Amino acid sequence: MSKVIKIKGKDFNELATVANFASRDKSRPILTGVKFQTVDNTVQAVATDSYRLVLMDREIIDGEDVDVLIPAEVFLRALKSFKAVKNNYSDVTITINEDDTFTIGSNGDVLGGNLITGGAYPGVMHLVPSDGISETESVGLNAQFLAEFAKLAPFNSKDSKENTILIKAIKDNARPIKFTDKSGRSVAVLMPVRCW
Repeated sequence: MSKVIKIKGKDFNELATVANFASRDKSRPILTGVKFQTVDNTVQAVATDSYRLVLMDREIIDGEDVDVLIPAEVFLRALKSFKAVKNNYSDVTITINEDDTFTIGSNGDVLGGNLITGGAYPGVMHLVPSDGISETESVGLNAQFLAEFAKLAPFNSKDSKENTILIKAIKDNARPIKFTDKSGRSVAVLMPVRCW
């Protein structure tokens, strides 16, 4: 029996930006996907390439519990296809089938493929530091990795109130740094680099 999740179009397009942070290394197929999991009335999308980690929660309109791994490339294609028409987004329906296939549809456009199977997504929640900033002499960040957070919703918004990145946790220069949006529903984690 298929499971169906319905999400507001704007929320789906924000969730899909997580796919920019999945690995492109085909030798690590599990990391080329976005972990897509529903909990109560929310859905969480998670992606990592081992250097950067992003997590995003959004509300669902309706749906069933799912915990699957969807290829990031399909999310990125959907992000390009499911655009707003006159500033209104159509709702998006995600269908997960028993045969490990899926479809993502909006306003008559449908994309799909095979789920990524054959392994478990790594446990990443323990990597997200709790909020709090400690005094530290210096922390080095890969500027290119940091700049790529601009691909993540809502940091890519044209609204200056929405695109602000908040630094929520720096413990020291050897542990991950946590960045969030104002709502805390979009979280990015970046490992510091050694300063010379």
